[in-house]
Amino acid sequence: MEQLLHLRRHSVVPMVLRRMRAPLITLIVSYSVSVLGLVLIPGASADGTPYRMDFLNAFYVVSYTATTIGFGEIPHAYSGVQRLWMTLSLYLVVIAWFYAIGTIVGLVRDPAFQQAVTWNRFRHQVQGLAEPFHLVCGYGDTGAQLVQEITDGDGRAVVLERVEGHTYELGIEDLRSYVPRFSGDDSNVDNLLAAGITQAHCRSVLAVTDDDHANLQIAITAKLLNPSLPVIARSGNDETHANMASFGTDYIVSAFDTFAGGFAMAIESPRLHRVYEWMSPRPEIPLTSERLPPPGRWIVCAPGRLGKRLCQRLAPTDTEVVLVSAEKPAWMAADQPHVPGKGTEAETLKQAGIEGQDTVGVIAGTDDDADNLSIVMTARELRPELFITARLNARANRRVFEAAELDMIMEPSGIIALRIMRVLSTPRLPQFLRRLRDYDDARIGELLEHWQQLMGTETPRIRAFTVGPQEMPAVADALPRRPVTLEALLRDPRQRDETLPAEVLMLERDGELTLLPEPGVRLEIGDTVLICARADALGPLSWTVNNLDVFRYVMTGEQRPDGWLWRRLAERRVPEHRRA
Repeated sequence: MEQLLHLRRHSVVPMVLRRMRAPLITLIVSYSVSVLGLVLIPGASADGTPYRMDFLNAFYVVSYTATTIGFGEIPHAYSGVQRLWMTLSLYLVVIAWFYAIGTIVGLVRDPAFQQAVTWNRFRHQVQGLAEPFHLVCGYGDTGAQLVQEITDGDGRAVVLERVEGHTYELGIEDLRSYVPRFSGDDSNVDNLLAAGITQAHCRSVLAVTDDDHANLQIAITAKLLNPSLPVIARSGNDETHANMASFGTDYIVSAFDTFAGGFAMAIESPRLHRVYEWMSPRPEIPLTSERLPPPGRWIVCAPGRLGKRLCQRLAPTDTEVVLVSAEKPAWMAADQPHVPGKGTEAETLKQAGIEGQDTVGVIAGTDDDADNLSIVMTARELRPELFITARLNARANRRVFEAAELDMIMEPSGIIALRIMRVLSTPRLPQFLRRLRDYDDARIGELLEHWQQLMGTETPRIRAFTVGPQEMPAVADALPRRPVTLEALLRDPRQRDETLPAEVLMLERDGELTLLPEPGVRLEIGDTVLICARADALGPLSWTVNNLDVFRYVMTGEQRPDGWLWRRLAERRVPEHRRA
């Protein structure tokens, strides 16, 4: 595998030698002829004694003559023949040098040479990384958000992007760490190898280009070259999704599927949607108002996959959907309501029933931001009280969409980036949220109220700990001697009688998940605990599970000095009769 990293076509030295072959031969020949002629032509000293210049002195004279420095006629004044030869030699070697320098300049300006130099520099930068990093393939809107999130979290990222201008933007971004980047085919095997896809420090491959085929090729390459490496890929259609799933892509993210599922959840189980929003620092489907999408009749102006996903997800919620698109799609049943058009005209929306009292909202989900805003403005004029949702395709237009005061904004790139960051940072949180759907909405509402009373309404921190020497060394050390319960983890290490504003959401043991386990459950080595905590409680919690003395105090109330010096000082404070 390592041999593949030394492909000849990426090596700079052979390219330089190949391009400089003719100029170097010209230089050698011109110097050789000039030196030989100067050696063969006889000269005379000041007193008339004949002499011949040796090769060393001849080479010295030709060398400084070629540079036009002109140290004069040494060691003696030249004869007329010598001066004529030196004049010819001067033009000969200077022209040879111009030819060589011109070739070098042309080589440096050659895009292929620049690409080879950049590729090698990129490869060396990646090989020099001593910290774990994530390989981001594609630096569009989604890739840019991922790199920002990763570096904000003190992580490292490596970027492959086929559009050269995008990597320039990366160079001027205000990131917390340097991001090695290369502009080239992000699905090319050589580029992926140079980007560290087989390196031990590579933690994941994020295939988030806007080309489904490229994402598929990246996922296949990663799985073949490094099967244990987690691969998260973006998919834009069902065929690619199925193809990726067939060879074991770890996570496949679709913005339309995620949005449609979240939208249906907000209608069917609004309290569960509130939990999603509360636990996410940046909700996948952000509500820009306090209102949730109400149940009722919806007009969906979204041709293509988004419209299909919304119709499929909303059908089980008994929500009536009127699809507005240029043509009725083949997947729609004959009795499903459809209105031809784009939705930008008032007449089309009236045909879709926007004036009916059972209509509660409009979704502007075309792939054109101007059309979506037009749909929004038209709908507002007809029914200003409706719940309005719009799809934001280009992040550059976000301020315009925010100015429109929409109830909900659907931004595909943001949805994909957040879903991937959730997988990377708290991979067990989606498991918990999926299991939470088994609860009825009233019970979820009670839990949310309890959690917010305990931890406040601000976004909590979610953290998973595995009982063992790596993540919970203090707990792992104590378990052989005494039982440790979940309740003990949440005691305040500054005052053990008090409890931290935190909650154990889930316990994983031997692959079995237990939602909201009882506080008295005893921990075992290998257990994974998912904890939700107020921001200021995460530090004390980490202190408890990592520090042996702190954990001893939390469990027993005993405060024992640690270290040789502190133990000796403590012994000196004990009276002599007690020491005896």
